[in-house]
Amino acid sequence: MTALPVEPVPVPVEIPAGYWTREASHTPLPWRPFSRAYADTRNAALRRMASELGLLFDGVELQQIGGWEYMRIVPLGGKQPPRLPDWLVPLAFRLVPAARRRIREAVAAMRSDAPARLVQRWSREWQPDFDARIRRLRESRPSAMSDTALGAHLDSVVKLAADGVDVHFRLHGALAVVVGEFAFTCRDLLGWDETRMLSLLCGTSITSTRPARALTDLAALAGPPVRALLTRGAPVDEVLGADEEFAAAFDAYVREYGCRALTYEIADPPLEERPELVLGLVRDQLDGGLDARADETLARQREAVANEAREILGGADLLRFERVLERALAAYPVREDNEFFTVSAPLGLLRRTALELGNRLADRGQITAAEDIFFVHVDEARTVLADGTDARHIVARHKGEHGWVVAHPGPASYGRDPGPPPPMRGLPDEARLANEAFLWAVDRILAPDAHGGSRDSMLTGTPLRRAATPARYGSSAPRPSSTGSTAATFSCAR
Repeated sequence: MTALPVEPVPVPVEIPAGYWTREASHTPLPWRPFSRAYADTRNAALRRMASELGLLFDGVELQQIGGWEYMRIVPLGGKQPPRLPDWLVPLAFRLVPAARRRIREAVAAMRSDAPARLVQRWSREWQPDFDARIRRLRESRPSAMSDTALGAHLDSVVKLAADGVDVHFRLHGALAVVVGEFAFTCRDLLGWDETRMLSLLCGTSITSTRPARALTDLAALAGPPVRALLTRGAPVDEVLGADEEFAAAFDAYVREYGCRALTYEIADPPLEERPELVLGLVRDQLDGGLDARADETLARQREAVANEAREILGGADLLRFERVLERALAAYPVREDNEFFTVSAPLGLLRRTALELGNRLADRGQITAAEDIFFVHVDEARTVLADGTDARHIVARHKGEHGWVVAHPGPASYGRDPGPPPPMRGLPDEARLANEAFLWAVDRILAPDAHGGSRDSMLTGTPLRRAATPARYGSSAPRPSSTGSTAATFSCAR
């Protein structure tokens, strides 16, 4: 069956109230319709994160404006309040009911060490649950399922992705608090910048290093024939045909680590669909030299930097440093566990399921090609799978919309910039730390170039595990950070 002609379909540009900035760090291009099943769950998760930690805003909202993704920080009460003079802000914190309530929540969250409790849930409850669900879904065979079973499988994968979004952002908020406090401590006590601070954490992630170790082992199996073929860029089949042992190890690597998304767009192929990329990684390993002791080297470097700090500090300052270092070291390894189990693996499984839907609909002539499934919303896919109707018109319309959006990029922002966040010196120490740490993290994630770092070197999401010594938030409260307007919608809403 032939595809229907695709004509540009203008997408209305309806600008909501508030200040919106383009969210290009995670969404450089407009979403394809199928990916919205994942994307549309984020706002509820971000609201829950803000409430759970007592942050002085209702949440972070992501919305399509003219087909492009924009974000805003939602003020308490939902409406941007007037800008107050700095001297009046502490009074507003005490008088505005919504602010008073949220400040109490922040104090309670920090005194009970909510970030640590979240990470305890990760290691004890969430991570094992995600691991079991991912393995069960990964081992299933959608191609052997009936339409009804495939629909139920799709529901399970969508639920996995939605649950992943919720846990991901809750842990992300915990990361901001813990790593932010660590950054503030290194700055205040040692005068260290963030690059120096992160050198104390580098190399502690388990999930990120496990595939790297496995890749090193795979590269070590590449004998002279394989190496020669890799050097001249031979096709995948030719490389794998040169050595059975290497080919078997290669297949095992792809089975174990390949079902993980490389981007947030489900239409983009994951690692398992790009064997040439895996071979490229092997070639890079060989070109760079195999370092089986890299983990030990990083551990020695971390210890050397920590000892340097210990030689400088003493007394209460040293105790403060050791406490926040212990918390940060407990937090940082969860960063990659979080990302793999809550984002990469669920999205990889969602793509697998989408392609089976696409193959099935294409075989029946309901769409032209399997890849057209990504231009169908999940709810639309469920409907056409059940009733057998022609979905080519749906695909053509969504392709027309997508093409029009790509050709009409939106501006960097909409609305009036409310300016920098208000000073937080009138807050209790606990609430001040939680909110300034979150602002610090958002600023570094969304605008790293402003702080002398590349986006690749910045944080992308980390929580913490409970430290042996309970947190105390008094003398360790940070100085006000220089956060820009990306998080400027902090409010004293009425």
